[in-house]
Amino acid sequence: MDGDVLQVIAVASIPVVVLALGGRPVRDADLRRWSDRFGCAVLPSLEAAVRRSIARGRRYRSIGAAVGLVVAGGPAYMNLIDAERSASLAGPANGLAWVYGAAVGAAIAEASVVQRPLVGGIALVERRTWRSYVSSRLVTAAVAVALLSVAVTAAGAPDDRVQATAASVAAIVSCGCLVVGLRRLVDRPRLAPDAHLTAVDDAMRADGAHHLAGAVVAASVASAAVVVLEALPSAGWWALAAYVMLLVQYASLRVWWGLAHTSTWRATPQPVAA
Repeated sequence: MDGDVLQVIAVASIPVVVLALGGRPVRDADLRRWSDRFGCAVLPSLEAAVRRSIARGRRYRSIGAAVGLVVAGGPAYMNLIDAERSASLAGPANGLAWVYGAAVGAAIAEASVVQRPLVGGIALVERRTWRSYVSSRLVTAAVAVALLSVAVTAAGAPDDRVQATAASVAAIVSCGCLVVGLRRLVDRPRLAPDAHLTAVDDAMRADGAHHLAGAVVAASVASAAVVVLEALPSAGWWALAAYVMLLVQYASLRVWWGLAHTSTWRATPQPVAA
């Protein structure tokens, strides 16, 4: 079998695997880990709602990442159609499309939630912001790094301005997704004023906020790395800079993984009136 065909099969199989993982059912073990992580017991009456929340987030994030992986695999696909043009689809920003896709998917997962109170006629007035669910330092860092990418692209003379501009735009779009996702997450109605329901509700919001913030941090850092490397002159120490940027990107992916899977969180409600 032709090597290009084998390459396409290998590249095309990765998005399929990502979609399969994103569509897997939420097991009892997943629910227990989620409960332990966010410090709230999930009563049987709420298990279905929590499972839906976890599954929805997985599904949208995996779809976004899979679409990005298809974009990143563009050169391999183009090799079968027009090998001479495949290089036009290659580049560091294209290769990071899966990170940007995951950030967009995480935002859509929160923006698409339609949540109605379980108890009608009762309202809970509460001072609640996105800072109640995720560290403001992470959000500030993501936005600052994205703005740095734009500033370097605008002020410098990148070797590949197309790639640098694409990375900067992707970083800004990712931050826009962060703003929209967090705003929607905060604005949706409470499930109920009951203390237990409120704790579970807050935990679901925090879960979404952590996934979203982690993906956007990774996207912003990845974009900045692309822009910085494109802006640096091809001097003898460029390889060292590339290695440093690779380590920085790896660190951002670790931060993303930690926020999405291991970081703990506890509700800090600030009631005004009930």
